[in-house]
Amino acid sequence: FFAFGAPLCAFLAVMLVAVAFAVAGLVGTSVIIGLIAFAAPLGPALEGRKLLIRGFDLLHQASAANARGDTATAKAASLRVLETVYRADFRAAAIFQLACASEGTEGSEDAAHLFLLARATLPSGLKTAAVRRFGALVGARAAINWAAIDRLREARDSLLEAQADLAAYHGGLFSNATPYGHGRLDVVLNELDGRCRPAPLVSLASAFVALRGGDRQAAMEIVKRDGHGIAAALAPKDRALLELV
Repeated sequence: FFAFGAPLCAFLAVMLVAVAFAVAGLVGTSVIIGLIAFAAPLGPALEGRKLLIRGFDLLHQASAANARGDTATAKAASLRVLETVYRADFRAAAIFQLACASEGTEGSEDAAHLFLLARATLPSGLKTAAVRRFGALVGARAAINWAAIDRLREARDSLLEAQADLAAYHGGLFSNATPYGHGRLDVVLNELDGRCRPAPLVSLASAFVALRGGDRQAAMEIVKRDGHGIAAALAPKDRALLELV
């Protein structure tokens, strides 16, 4: 709204006043007000830009706080973004950080729901590389949390979605067109959990879901195949989960 709606409303309102003065015969006053009409949108536009910059800083704070285990700061920063910024990519990244801060050490239903909500916050028709990558990350994290609390059906569903987004991401099945308002989508959505690459996390989720489902052989095959390659790319808490598997 601040980026487009408010400036347009301000412009139209002042122009209506200018027209009224012109009709009344006050041409000079009408010209002055017309000039003001062109300047009026600058205030809301600048305010909107300031909110976006502040929101970006808050995402940095939330990401850094999650990395050092300061969940209270991460939650506060994420909630502040949700209170002040209404662009979908910022809100998706903020919900992701909020979900990471809600995970705990034994999985969380709330965190799983929040990860899925983060993906659902983005427009359904938006299929850029960043969105595919983001979908793989949130799907994998949701699957891990569902599996940790023995909600295996939900875990497998989330894992399938993560694997589909990962396959599309690696296969180049995404759109390079970026709609208005999402020009910095890649940058915003990179404010994630240690900027983790999606493939290692999906492999970890696959092994963990298999293990929790009782298929130890499948879990061990995934670890043997991918374990050494993915360990260095995982965040510390995920490396601990890999060691557990």
